[in-house]
Amino acid sequence: MIRRINSLITCGFIVFAISSGIYPASATDIDIQAAGTAIGIETGKRWCNGEDPMKAIELSILTYFTENDQSFTDLSEDNGERIGEEVVLEGFAYAFQKCPTRAKIIFKSFSNQ
Repeated sequence: MIRRINSLITCGFIVFAISSGIYPASATDIDIQAAGTAIGIETGKRWCNGEDPMKAIELSILTYFTENDQSFTDLSEDNGERIGEEVVLEGFAYAFQKCPTRAKIIFKSFSNQ
């Protein structure tokens, strides 16, 4: 399941890079741990607010990259996977603490994909 989510997240990074046209001029190196944690917590909040699970991840990624002056073009596939792992862990950690019933539903939906 985590591998599937990581693949979707990595694809999400690439899709946003192409479709959004966001290429900050002063991008800095990506802190994998900080990015994954921030995106994961934002994703968990969105899940608890009832947003579609994948849409929540996509919007959280976009929000993080735009608010932190990060460039999608600097993100490698390896970094995307590593961030994806953090997003999954932090997103579910947040959701299971704040909205456990919703978290169980989302977890089951990802498990069935």
